[in-house]
Amino acid sequence: MKNLSKTILISSGAINGIIGFFITFLPQETGKFIGTTDMNSADLALMQVLGSALIGIAIINFMSRGLTVGGIYGKPIQLGNLVFHLATGLGLLKYVFSSESWIIFGIPALLYLVLTAGFIKLNFTSPV
Repeated sequence: MKNLSKTILISSGAINGIIGFFITFLPQETGKFIGTTDMNSADLALMQVLGSALIGIAIINFMSRGLTVGGIYGKPIQLGNLVFHLATGLGLLKYVFSSESWIIFGIPALLYLVLTAGFIKLNFTSPV
């Protein structure tokens, strides 16, 4: 079980870190990639705040990779990740079903929902 928690935390850290890096340091280019045509300074600032939050979550997950997470151990980290990945995955999935450019948001939605399943498994299984 220790390997499962380590794998999930590293995977979550890598995915959130990469997405956060692009949103924080390349907000205009990221906006053009996802199809945003008109972005003002408030949109760019919000994207950078979101990106920095993703980088923060990535750092927390990567630094926690050696901890015992699962069952009652590491509960704040695991529940915070569970709620974040579930909300993000469902939000992206909702957009996928209402948009024509589903592939751009479909892959991240799938990744976040897979991570959600991993954190649910960690929540209900004992690491010992």
